[in-house]
Amino acid sequence: MRTDRLKFLLPWIVVAAILPAYQNCAPNLKALESMSEAAFLSTEQCMTKTSGACLFKKNAVSTAKKAVTADNLGGYQSNAVSIEDLDGSGYLQNADFQVVTNSTERLPTSKGYRHYYDPNRSYTEQLMAYYYTNLVRQWMSSHQLFRGTNAGTKIIADSSFNGWIPNRNEIHLQRDGVRFPAAFDASLIVSLYTQSEIWRAS
Repeated sequence: MRTDRLKFLLPWIVVAAILPAYQNCAPNLKALESMSEAAFLSTEQCMTKTSGACLFKKNAVSTAKKAVTADNLGGYQSNAVSIEDLDGSGYLQNADFQVVTNSTERLPTSKGYRHYYDPNRSYTEQLMAYYYTNLVRQWMSSHQLFRGTNAGTKIIADSSFNGWIPNRNEIHLQRDGVRFPAAFDASLIVSLYTQSEIWRAS
């Protein structure tokens, strides 16, 4: 009973601890996300003047502070961040997890990290999935939580559904061409990855 309750509560505890980093508070963003000094540039400035990735802060609506349309999603990629801890394979992966795709091209790191949202590609979704998963990974490591149990996790950035499949060690983020891609919601990425860590640890 106690273990079941812990499994249910811990993802939300970790989400609650990490999510303040996604609010519009420069000190928190710099401290918890290793932001560049350009964290609050416009999307155009981010795309032309930074060397890292230009992503959404938490999600597209949170970044814009209003409802946004799919054809204007790229206008809100203003979160200038560094893509860290890559394993040198040439793709978005490290010792613990890898971001893969089902039906769209997997992003080679040789193509860089600054890509606008494109309905025909999932580059931005893959970058969001990698960055925010790695942010949780780094946070857990700094707090000595659940580390060393998750090697080989696959995060599918363009799946047909959302969820965590324990026996396949896979996290799925929906991208169906109708709704906004699930990978654009950092809180969902945080929740699913945390669930996977807790499942393995318990």
